[in-house]
Amino acid sequence: MAPKSALEVRRERAAQQAQQTPPVPQAQAEDVPLASPSPPPAPGSDVVDTSMTSDVDVSMTEPMKADSPLVTSRRVLSYASKDQCILQHDSVCCGVHDESIVVRGTCMLQVVRGAVLLAGARLTPSSPPHPIYAPETFPAAEILPVPYSADSEHRDILPHYDTVVRLQSIKCGIEQLARVCPLAGMDPFALHRAVPGCTFTLESNASDTLCVPTEWRDVYDELGSLPSRVPMTLAVRGGKNTGKSTLARLLLHALLTNGEHRFVAFMELDVGQPEFGPPGMLSLHVFDAQRESGVFGPSWCTARVPVRAHFLGDVTPRNDPARYMAAVTDLMETYRQHFASYQSTQHVEALLHVSELMPHTSRASHTIPLIVNMHGWVKGLGLELVQHATAALCPTHVIDLGAMPLADTTHTITPFGDTLAGLGAMPARRLNAAESRTLSLLSYLHTTRLAQVGVHAHWDFACALVAQRPWIVDVHAGLGAGWATLDTGAHVDEALSLLAMNGAIAAIVQAPRPLPREESDNELDVWHVALRRGAVLSAVASPPALGLALVRSIDMERGEMHLLTPLDGQILKRAQDDTGLPLGLLQGALDLPFWGALDSDAYADIVQWRHDRPAPLLAGVPREQVPYLLWPSELLGMQNEGAEPLGARPRKVRRNLMRRRQMHPP
Repeated sequence: MAPKSALEVRRERAAQQAQQTPPVPQAQAEDVPLASPSPPPAPGSDVVDTSMTSDVDVSMTEPMKADSPLVTSRRVLSYASKDQCILQHDSVCCGVHDESIVVRGTCMLQVVRGAVLLAGARLTPSSPPHPIYAPETFPAAEILPVPYSADSEHRDILPHYDTVVRLQSIKCGIEQLARVCPLAGMDPFALHRAVPGCTFTLESNASDTLCVPTEWRDVYDELGSLPSRVPMTLAVRGGKNTGKSTLARLLLHALLTNGEHRFVAFMELDVGQPEFGPPGMLSLHVFDAQRESGVFGPSWCTARVPVRAHFLGDVTPRNDPARYMAAVTDLMETYRQHFASYQSTQHVEALLHVSELMPHTSRASHTIPLIVNMHGWVKGLGLELVQHATAALCPTHVIDLGAMPLADTTHTITPFGDTLAGLGAMPARRLNAAESRTLSLLSYLHTTRLAQVGVHAHWDFACALVAQRPWIVDVHAGLGAGWATLDTGAHVDEALSLLAMNGAIAAIVQAPRPLPREESDNELDVWHVALRRGAVLSAVASPPALGLALVRSIDMERGEMHLLTPLDGQILKRAQDDTGLPLGLLQGALDLPFWGALDSDAYADIVQWRHDRPAPLLAGVPREQVPYLLWPSELLGMQNEGAEPLGARPRKVRRNLMRRRQMHPP
């Protein structure tokens, strides 16, 4: 009998769990659940706030039978009443004993009394608010009450419960993502099920939450309790789909909330799916435990301003391993020189450009631990890069998810998919790597305020990128370091470099050294001067990057570039004032996602498949004349004009296929 696949095992266990779980008691007709079954909104429409009702009933899911180790016995809060919850205009206060609270949507979590656990973060009344972004393509946030021995305050709010939390709606703009891209669904945060006026809902079961394996919890509890006399460097390694980035995020939350460290550093070396920034960049971030306790959400909701970053220009280090290692070395030197240990918190706050806070905690450590999220390519050249990066980092602890052919590990734990929690999870549709990268780029470009220390992000999806007002940058004065194109994948001839830059995604970088003006510059036009000065930007020792920008258009006559970037003018000015070095543009192999080049009419044509009457223009240009976009012929109105020439569409190279003779026998 052939062995069963993992998918078959999951389906059988899910069927057994469904048979063992009793039905959830239904609320009375006059009850108002926190997950109201209203129909989803139309694509691109807004959710209308209505009045709320506070007289609601309470119902708990009965404990599930624990005949199988994959079935949880925890009860889940599913409905609210005035005895257990206080409903306000856009927030809910919930009191619980041993029930968990499962949240879907966007909200801010604040503990009023007691303590709770959320994705590795232990939150108490003194913890900063914890933002939650839980779309339907991501696990729901499960808030678990845990023992708390400190004196309880605010006994006037739900006095009969030891643990009380407040869930505050946040209308940050990310809930309107479906206005520009449908990859996460037309209602990505399930607002149609939320209480009117709120941006979240309470789920009635915990089947789609992030269930942390016990082995993982033991590891980050152990590392969080270690003495902090010496700066601790934790390197998290593992292949694809092993939960490597999830474990790194759990470690970050645990170190931020264990009460020992005031600051925690996070180094992102996974350029394909970074946790706190757009793809194509290696970055170093520093978190302040007195201002932030972490963030729950997918990577396309958690981009922030780094303290140091480098632009690789691709989603893999395959084509430029030397530049990748040079960036790793520079980030590690930055951490050791400025953040590994410190004498005063004022010095670190000055480096983070935040105002000074009066100390109000017992965090006495003067070292900053570092968590390193390695890339998930662990075969061939990728494994060599992991080995060299580990040697450059000199980590105090190395955590491998699964067996790795390297001998420098200190902890080897089971990958998430092989644990009981991973086998028992039956998640909703998840995004693949390409879809996550698309959402990360679009979310980044639509950000109006990037997250920083103590500052939460904000987005604007009401206006397409082609309709937004760009920065007009004088190439001579504003881009003193010029611009360059990396030879990533293919060389770009100098005569075609401006054509390649138009409509491309580029990094805003700083020159590695002062660039004096030469006498021959007076004999050349502004574009040739900028191209020659930018030659230093494409060197192997890549310059520091501030963020990404979209080159929306180029005005050759005026010598101007029109840029769209989430970086505000204050960040750009501060970078030049601190170093005295000019800024430039560095282009790589990142392309603007297809959805980012559409206007509202074109997007509606595709989402609603209006091939019978498509809009003839895109941003005022006939669709068949718009460059760079591959339109379906039905949406161009060209059904009767013949097929496109053979070979007109690009071809994609597949590197995950092998010939039969390349396969090793079992």
